[in-house]
Amino acid sequence: MSLSEPPTTIHRRRLDAHRRVPVDLDHLRRQTFGDEALQRRVLGMFAREAARLCEKLKEAETLDERRRTAHALVGSARNVGAFTMADIASQIERSDAPVAGRLRALDQAVQRARAFIAETLSG
Repeated sequence: MSLSEPPTTIHRRRLDAHRRVPVDLDHLRRQTFGDEALQRRVLGMFAREAARLCEKLKEAETLDERRRTAHALVGSARNVGAFTMADIASQIERSDAPVAGRLRALDQAVQRARAFIAETLSG
């Protein structure tokens, strides 16, 4: 699939609970001024960074470390259009309580986004 094409039926079936695809390619297209090569590079970098930050969140030993890491993930996810991931990371960032359930949801969102990105980049 070309990044300039509308999402396929497969992508539409991968909607989350908020009826959103894991990565809003229209948002990314606007962020990159339609530069498809840049979109591909950004998606590849984001897929790696999201996984790294999710693991770092799971290992965070202090509330401050958890908040800083979640904040970084919120920003990068919003920039590429991974809004569900950003929403979950934002909940983790704001919470003073244990976040084990949110971390599981975040891990699932990261996995969905990475699969979506891999499929998008392979087309």
